[in-house]
Order: sequence, then C-alpha cells, then structure tokens
Amino acid sequence: MGSVIRRSALAIALLTLLTPWLTAQDAESPAVGAAEKFVGQLIEEDFTTAASGFDSTMTAAMPAATLEETWRSILLQVGDVKKQGGARTETHGQYQVVFVRVEFEFAALDIRVAYDPDLKVAGLFFQPAKAEVEWSPAAYADPSAYATEKFTFGVEGWKLPGTLYVPTTGETHPAVILVHGSGPNDRDETVGDIKPFRDLATGLASQGILVMTYDKRTLVHGERFASSDRYTLDEETVEDALSAIEFVAARPDVDRDRVFMIGHSLGGMAAPRIASRTDQLAGLVVLAGAARPLEDILLEQLTFQDSLATAGGVESPINLGELTSQIERVKSSELTDSTPTASLPLGVCASYWLDLRGYAPASVAIGCKVPMLILQGENDLQVSMVDFEIWNDKLTDRKDVTCKSYPKLGHLFTIDNADSSAHVEGVVVADIADWISTH
Repeated sequence: MGSVIRRSALAIALLTLLTPWLTAQDAESPAVGAAEKFVGQLIEEDFTTAASGFDSTMTAAMPAATLEETWRSILLQVGDVKKQGGARTETHGQYQVVFVRVEFEFAALDIRVAYDPDLKVAGLFFQPAKAEVEWSPAAYADPSAYATEKFTFGVEGWKLPGTLYVPTTGETHPAVILVHGSGPNDRDETVGDIKPFRDLATGLASQGILVMTYDKRTLVHGERFASSDRYTLDEETVEDALSAIEFVAARPDVDRDRVFMIGHSLGGMAAPRIASRTDQLAGLVVLAGAARPLEDILLEQLTFQDSLATAGGVESPINLGELTSQIERVKSSELTDSTPTASLPLGVCASYWLDLRGYAPASVAIGCKVPMLILQGENDLQVSMVDFEIWNDKLTDRKDVTCKSYPKLGHLFTIDNADSSAHVEGVVVADIADWISTH
C-alpha cells in the first residue's frame, strides 16, 4: 500500500477497523496542532485545503475528490459530527502519529494522521475511538482457570507482540491461534468497546484450551508496511499465521497433535490457504469467512449503503458508476502489477487484487485434509449468508465438516454490535470448545 489511507478505506468498507497498539508519547508537538487543524478541515468539508498537506504518495492516492468521497462514506456509517475532541500523539519509526477523537452520531472515531519529518500527511486511518469503558470478562470466562503470558514472535523484521492464555490445570493442552479480519487489528480484534478475540480467548482458556492472540502486522508495522505498493494477503495475514502455528506447536505445554486455528472474516477467508501450507494443524474454525471475491462483497456493501442514503432522502457520496468501473478493472485480463493504485477500488494496490484472483476459499478448503467448523451469524451485514451457503454447498460431501448459523448474531458474533457491553455469545464459545474436545 502506498499510503495508510488505502488500507483504512478497505477496512472501513468491511467494517473491521480496530484499535492501534503503539507507545504513547508527549502530546505537545507541532503535529498535534496540524492534525487538529486537518480534522477541522474535514469537518468543515474543506477537502482541497486538507489534501494540500499530503505528501506525494498521499496526493496521488487520495486527491481532494477521493478524500471527500471517503469522508462522506464514513458519515453514512457513523452519522453526523457531534464534536471534535482531544488529541494524543505517538511515535512509530520516523512518523509522528496523532489521534484526534471525533464524536459522531452513532460512534466515536479516532482519526489517525501520520506525519513525516517534513510535517506532511503520510497516512490516514479512521478507526473506532479508544475504549472509554473498561472491558470486563463475559460470564462464561473464569479468570482463575487460566494465566496470561506476553510474548513476541514472528517473521524476521516483522516481529509482533501478543498474549497467550494458558490453562492453569493439566500438563499439556489443545491450542488455538486466532487470526484477524481486515484492517490494522489488535490482538483482541477490538471494535469500540467490544473485544471478540479476548472473549474467545478467555472463554476457551476457561475450558482448558490454550489460546494465542497477537497484534496484526498492519497495526504494529503500519506505516512501514504501508510504504509498499506491492503486497498480498500473504504479507498481510498468511505469513504471520504460519509463524504463529509454529510458535505454539513448539511449546512443551501444547499437544502438538491438537493445534487448531480460528479465522474471523478475512482470517476465515485466508484459513484454507494457511492450512494448505502447513501440516501442523488439527483443524480449522471459520467465523464469518468471506467466500466470494472481496470486490464483489465491497460492491454489495456500498450499494447497500447507497440505498440507505437514498431511502433517507440524503445525497449519497458513493459513486457506484466509478466503483463499478474500478471493479471491472480488477476483473480485467489487462490488470497488471503496474496498474495505478488510484484507479483500483479503495486505492488498494494491483498486486493484492491479483493475488486473490481465482482464490476461492471454499473450493480450496475441499482439499484441506483437516476437519472444519464453519460458523456464521445470520444477522451479519458484512459477510452474509450467501457466503455461508457457499461454504456449506462446497463442503457438503465432507463428513468431517460442520456448518452452523446463529439467527440473531452479527459479524462479531454478538447480539448487538452497537452495544458497548456486548460479548461474543456463550453458545458460540461453547460450540467451538465442544468441537475441539472431539478432535
């Protein structure tokens, strides 16, 4: 990705933007004032002035018109601006990163603006604001049943931090690695005050299963990762998942014959690719895994958002004609690595789309020689029952594959994704634990 905004936009489209993991620094810096002014320009809809502070890469990827389209798309999701709040700043490599909190009608976002040494905007994220309500465990979690360990692992040059949830009883345990959805996810896959991966980890660890969670590469190394115009699903997700499997399997307290992986959303889509590249997995759990091409799901989502705007009597910021042309370009035989990123959906580089071309997760899963559990919320507005039925149909002849959907659950497997007190439903945790116990 040539700029951070590109990945941000893709993550927004899939509604899986997550909280950053960085080290807080002194908030008194020139970047803070610049970021507060920049966000004010967005709120005032002065997109030309806002975009004038971009570096060359951002200018190419996010001209004023595209910045306006992105901003209006965000407003469709979170409502009108209520107020601009305070700012905090952090340092990541050569970048000074400022988080400006903005309260919207339906949510609070941290607008993350990355500045280079010349105080030019080198990247832009929109993500749920840092939680103001302290997380508390779900009723199904028993904190006395497990201990936590912090660790660092990963591919050389891309080391990642994480947390292990280790059962306090027994000498060896079955183990689970949790693999994130789209966007710069933290180890809890935090969305606002909801932490679905921490719910899964604490719930499964309470039942004797060791769980590994870790911060995603696009979060920990966000600005450096974003500087590349050529990346694929492998660099975003697969490489680190494979490294995580090896890391867990090497632990003396893990039963090496019972190492499982749980992939959510994009992680579920990637799960068959990951499983096809290792012989250390005993099984896969796919949670709301996309089964169709991402560009098709993107068009479906934004068409739905456009219809909501129209039904509400509001002018839609979504240019479906342009988006359709960009998607046709993704599907075209003329797409190459050199196709300009700005001409593709959401400014995601050509190599990413080329890598996914022809990748049909459910079809690849047919050849995966491990049992699978496919779970789906029927109220999921991001990855729908259309995807679930593809998994179900493709794997119907596999006797070691179980497919189950939950009528009231959404993309995060909670009853109400907007409820700050929501947890992954206990029945989901129980179903996963029961399935693992039989494999």
